[in-house]
Amino acid sequence: MATSGNGSHSLSPAATLPRPIRQGVRAVDVVGRRVGQALRFVLRKLLWVVFLVLRVAWRHPALTLLVALVGYLGYQQAVAYFTPPLATAPAPPIEAAPLIQPPQSVKQYLEGQRKFDAEAMWDSFSEETKAAHLAEGSSLSTFKRAIQRMRDSGLRYGESAYIGGYRLRNGLSYYFYVTEVGNDAGQSAQVYQIFVVDREGKVIEVDTPQLQQ
Repeated sequence: MATSGNGSHSLSPAATLPRPIRQGVRAVDVVGRRVGQALRFVLRKLLWVVFLVLRVAWRHPALTLLVALVGYLGYQQAVAYFTPPLATAPAPPIEAAPLIQPPQSVKQYLEGQRKFDAEAMWDSFSEETKAAHLAEGSSLSTFKRAIQRMRDSGLRYGESAYIGGYRLRNGLSYYFYVTEVGNDAGQSAQVYQIFVVDREGKVIEVDTPQLQQ
């Protein structure tokens, strides 16, 4: 036990602690030193491995690139293998429109078209459509002359195939046909025709875009 110059006793801080606590402090100190030594050992080994890898990479760049590529591909395969597939919602089904039968007016127009019967075609129109034609200066007489010019030009209408129709909520209906057409030179083609029909089943408009080009 140390003695100071004035004759009084001097104790270290650790000596003043109870014995069990002093033993615990020593144990913690020993463990701390050992953990520090282990960490320094691991750090030295890690630095050595990093240095070795850098040295190999510097001397063999092609091999390093190959190893990196293989590792990347392996990582991608592992991710794809362990990642669950995403649930995809099934595509909504395509529903066909309900089949509707074309009215008599459309059949009358097509039959008149095939025979170049202007009166039958004119009678298939609604009264509003006839009035609109008259307002534009087109009467049954002028309509007949137009149909006759088509006939004289060599145009011929064949059979028409009904494709389908659709009725709108406002009462209008659309009917789609494919019609055979030809001329005196023996040339033929298929054209589509669209009929717009009113609530009363009379034709409002006939559209044949391919013959209007």
